[in-house]
Amino acid sequence: MAPLYSEGYSIYDISKMAGIPWATIHDELVALRREEAAAKEKELKELAKKQRLADEQKMVEAKFDSVLQAPDISQNHSGGSSTDNKVG
Repeated sequence: MAPLYSEGYSIYDISKMAGIPWATIHDELVALRREEAAAKEKELKELAKKQRLADEQKMVEAKFDSVLQAPDISQNHSGGSSTDNKVG
């Protein structure tokens, strides 16, 4: 039915060819459009989720890289060694 409709046949032409009421054809087309819209919405949500996850992964990688590139604080302390503080 949908191929006939997409080829330019009206719902009235299709109903005459199929021998069923045009309202039935209309209802089927409405249901088909709803299914297509739901599938498209689901696909868009999945794409948005993948993009969000990719963005989060980039952010985590950037934070991880910044931690790896930070200077080692334990070797650069300014207090001197423990032998410098001896009295005597």
